Amino acid sequence: MNIRPDRIRQKVRIAPVKNRDELTALVIATADLTIERDVTAARRDQALSEIQDGFNVQIETLDKEIAENVKRMRAWALAHRGNEFGERQSITVAGHDLEFRKGSGKVAYLPGVKAGDALDALLASEDATIDRFAKVSVALDKNAILRAYRDSSEARSFLQAIGITVVVEEDFRFRPNRPEAEAMSGGKESSAA
Repeated sequence: MNIRPDRIRQKVRIAPVKNRDELTALVIATADLTIERDVTAARRDQALSEIQDGFNVQIETLDKEIAENVKRMRAWALAHRGNEFGERQSITVAGHDLEFRKGSGKVAYLPGVKAGDALDALLASEDATIDRFAKVSVALDKNAILRAYRDSSEARSFLQAIGITVVVEEDFRFRPNRPEAEAMSGGKESSAA
């Protein structure tokens, strides 16, 4: 499609300001439009904030109720684990899963080893790769320790030698099995540790 240059100029042409009076009127009109836009945006933001606050209160209330219910279910599951779960990791109640799963683990210290002692031993090590276990603030990087403990038997042996271990605890979860709930929540689960 070819558009002639004179047609393009007509489409993008800016109407010239003819005199100072027209400029003054244009400035005033533009200032009024700018103020109206800003006020409209502020009203929009206020309305959205009020709507969001209303939903936030409702969501917070529902989250508290869910957390309390999950705590109660967890307490029941722990009390009846042998009878109800047996060797299974999960059971289904009313179409929803109650399950025990291994957590990702947390860094712990062997009996008699203090965090500061383990950090000192780590910093005194001659192994250059050990830097990945400590943060710049001279604290243990627990995420790096968890990764190394999981991935490398050599790192695991070294960490145990200086008194650091990883303890994996179980996590209890309630998973509703309703397709519409899963679709709306994006697959999020409720858990209480």
